[in-house]
Amino acid sequence: MSGIEVLILENCGLFAFENSISVNPSTAHVVPLSLLQDYLMGMFPSQFEELLYMYPSLEGFLKTAARDIVREGHIESWQLWNYEVMTAKNYYLDKRHEHDCFSNLTWNHLEEHKPLFIFYVKEDKRRYEAERASMKKKVRRRQEASENGFQNNGAPITTNELRYQSMITNEVLGLCHSLTPTQKAMDGIRHLRKKIQNMLNQVWPGMNYQVVIFGSSANSLALTNADVDFCIVVPESRYEQDLYKYRNKLSKIPKSVYNMFFLASRLRGIGMRGVEAIGHASVPICKFVDPQTGLNCDINANNILGIENTRMIQKYCDLDSRIRPLIFAIKQFVKQKDINNPRGGTLSSYAYVIMVLHFLMSALEHPVIPSLQRLQVSCTSRDCNFKSFKPIPVLHDHHIINCDARFHDCVQIQGVGEYGLQVKGATTVWNGRNTDSIAKLLQLFFQYYSIPQNFSLSIVSSDGGLIRSDELYPDKYPFTIQDPFINSKNVARSCTVIGASIILQEFQRAAELLSEGGHSFVKICDPSLNLNRPIDTESMEFRFQRKNERKTTRQDKFVGYLDREKKIQTMLEAKQIIDVWTGSESEQDAAHADEFYIDQPVSWANNSPIKIERPAGRETAAKRENQQSSSSSNEGRFRNAATASPSSAEPRSSESTGTTKEITPILQLVKTIMALQPKSENELETFSTQPCTDMDRLLNDPTVSTIQPKDLCYLIAQLNFLGDAVAGNILTNAVIGQQPQQQEQSRSETDNPTQAAYLQQLQHALETIGLSEDDDDSYNMNETDSDLENDDEEEVNINYILDNVPDHLDSYEIYNLFQWYGSVVNIEYMENPQPSWCVRLVMRYKNVKLLPVNPEFEGFVCDGQAYIL
Repeated sequence: MSGIEVLILENCGLFAFENSISVNPSTAHVVPLSLLQDYLMGMFPSQFEELLYMYPSLEGFLKTAARDIVREGHIESWQLWNYEVMTAKNYYLDKRHEHDCFSNLTWNHLEEHKPLFIFYVKEDKRRYEAERASMKKKVRRRQEASENGFQNNGAPITTNELRYQSMITNEVLGLCHSLTPTQKAMDGIRHLRKKIQNMLNQVWPGMNYQVVIFGSSANSLALTNADVDFCIVVPESRYEQDLYKYRNKLSKIPKSVYNMFFLASRLRGIGMRGVEAIGHASVPICKFVDPQTGLNCDINANNILGIENTRMIQKYCDLDSRIRPLIFAIKQFVKQKDINNPRGGTLSSYAYVIMVLHFLMSALEHPVIPSLQRLQVSCTSRDCNFKSFKPIPVLHDHHIINCDARFHDCVQIQGVGEYGLQVKGATTVWNGRNTDSIAKLLQLFFQYYSIPQNFSLSIVSSDGGLIRSDELYPDKYPFTIQDPFINSKNVARSCTVIGASIILQEFQRAAELLSEGGHSFVKICDPSLNLNRPIDTESMEFRFQRKNERKTTRQDKFVGYLDREKKIQTMLEAKQIIDVWTGSESEQDAAHADEFYIDQPVSWANNSPIKIERPAGRETAAKRENQQSSSSSNEGRFRNAATASPSSAEPRSSESTGTTKEITPILQLVKTIMALQPKSENELETFSTQPCTDMDRLLNDPTVSTIQPKDLCYLIAQLNFLGDAVAGNILTNAVIGQQPQQQEQSRSETDNPTQAAYLQQLQHALETIGLSEDDDDSYNMNETDSDLENDDEEEVNINYILDNVPDHLDSYEIYNLFQWYGSVVNIEYMENPQPSWCVRLVMRYKNVKLLPVNPEFEGFVCDGQAYIL
């Protein structure tokens, strides 16, 4: 054993101890092997090269000869220490996380195959092995207890314990009975379904649309006064035709059953109350209240996956008599604890149902149910749904995918005694061995989900593991609950860090109370004992509330800052921050407005503003007062103009305002911007894609101080109308195929030669755009509905990562570049894993390809990459 080997191994431990990326420093110390190798190569170049001459790699040395060095005690300081080498994937799967021997890593984006050097105390591993042996022994004793009525310690179950389990079981069964909707309530739901069906037949006669009930109201899991879910089923051939023809435009088709805003108007027509259309959700829905029953209802169009999911959960409940009461108990618990609100940062009732099914099939020594999607026994039925069902086309993440929604509906469970249920038409037998009571299953459920690692689950596979987990981005969310049919969808994506923490704490306390005994289930669910929770700024509920609180003020607003010095000067004078697009003002002290981007999680709504300071510049207090008085007088002028007769709403000009000699302020601003615009050969490209580079000069120009926000809004609106009209005219001519004589005549009618030149450039630019087959369908003029009015694709959320950015570059310059491609939501500087800028945008899906790959900033070329969220 050479001294070089001992030297290298000893410094591996020292480096890991001082540079660990473990979150908890009291656990094992972890460093990536590549980082360790770079350190050794820099500190001991000659010795490390000699080591690599003897061994193929550092990893090969650590897995062979280095183990003998530790075993023989050649490193005196390592008497209490040892090491291991494993991949990042195996590290996170290691059971030592459950025993506080390992902790999470500060590097969240490590590749699964990346090797890690783990330096730990020997005593921790001995403690872990002893605890694992004790747990295995308890499992064996629990198995014996379930067979012969003895507890884990071998002693007979006492009368008090039997009485307590029986009390909890009877309490849950009574709760299930009391919370089940009455027959009168179910009749009211069916009557409401018929009422909606009659409305569909009148609005869309001959289309054969059918209204069906799905969700908890259809699978016997609904609580009293629970929301009712309806689905409008479109005939299969018609739906596939619409889906492949319109794709992302389904919810925008005028007077269509997919258009929730049009459906909302029809529901109001039949007397529904509180009608609200949510047309931009992943599954567009319409909410309403039935005035007769008082039920809150949701309705959507052709959510076939929801219907099939309801049928599958119903089949699970039909397998064993303990499943339905157990789900009722969990739903009542999370309702009382207020942890079943996705908008509030927790989980949906559907997510908890999947958790129960996963627990029953994967978390017990003897599973209660099998996986109906991947059955481990041979299917013996000819009419099984798994054999006859075909894939369902669904629009997901702007792509049409065929979902495998098959499951076995022919399974019968045997061997569970009184808990087994007779399934009509079942021929496939699955032998079960679990005979735990409902109270025991409830206790084990809370114990199982008291461990954070168990919140990564699925019911697609029999072992409960995630299928194609890389598509779910498990590091992005605190919990990962895989959708049974869309494997790339995380049902728990709305759960925040605070929400996950509250769920874990409530589950841990429930597990402790059930283990102690003597507590009724009503006491365990007591809402007066709920944990206090902080304000969850990541939840949708909070973001929507803050968005609704925004108010518009009367003051003039300037946006942007040019450099850090001006930003500091701005903060000394400004006392408020403003929104770039909405112009709303937040009552926040300037001392807390140090950042250009929003510190809190950002809502992806299209009108979500990016907040920047209002630069007061070099203005004096007297000058600002004069501007405010001018603002008040000008606002009064706009109010008078708004209340004038429609005939007076003419385009703004010197004649319409009565000033024949004076140029209007907005026209003067346009001339100033054009004067400061950089010149190039292609004037159209300059004016349409380049911002005004001399922003400092523009902001200090006297013209800017005379402009009101309403003037700018008016100008932007008119220019948008003009641009759409000109582009639409040229595009329509290109589609219809005008004759050359007509095109020549339209050119001759243009009096202004400059305007004609711009039109020719615009037409040339539009002719160079290649239309795909999908876009050709959008401009088919033979259709009865005008698709030209609905050619806007749905907007998507983009994370644009900008690398190799010079240090002196300011976020304002990045904002100036990307505002031309879409709505900039946030700009954030990141240091890990490498220094870069993250720009969050909302833009059209088909325009993502227009984002620059190598953007330039004052001669510096950077690297960019766009990611669709």
